[in-house]
Amino acid sequence: MREFKLFFSNRNKDQKKVDELQSVLRKRMPQVPFSDVSKDLPQSTKWEELALPLLKSCDAVVCVIGKDTKESEPVEWEVRQAQELGKPLFAARLHPDCEMPLCEELGIEVDDWNTKHLAKEVVKLVAPKALFPGHDWDMGAPSHDAIWNQ
Repeated sequence: MREFKLFFSNRNKDQKKVDELQSVLRKRMPQVPFSDVSKDLPQSTKWEELALPLLKSCDAVVCVIGKDTKESEPVEWEVRQAQELGKPLFAARLHPDCEMPLCEELGIEVDDWNTKHLAKEVVKLVAPKALFPGHDWDMGAPSHDAIWNQ
């Protein structure tokens, strides 16, 4: 089974919440391996150049919105790029007063943080791709014939 690539966009100070979510995902999808490709992004003055191939390679982006996220140029750039690339994007605020105006500007729905709910949404995206690894998902969901003839 192929490994799914997730890109977590967040400030370093919110990493504990990302780790918590990844732990829940591993428990909910033990047979569906995933990797956090954002961890492969080194600290560099050329971070945009290095981040773009990682964003292009990922299956989905998870944006964790903390107190100061709206002030983060890298997170805003990652969210903007994810949307331009057509990547599924999940955004969640850690507290009701956390905001990221860019999400509203781009029409991205932002949920309140709930680790189990967010994990469920990621699983809903990844599970069909795990069941039909040979299907071209850019063409939409598999037909009934494809499902029965697999």
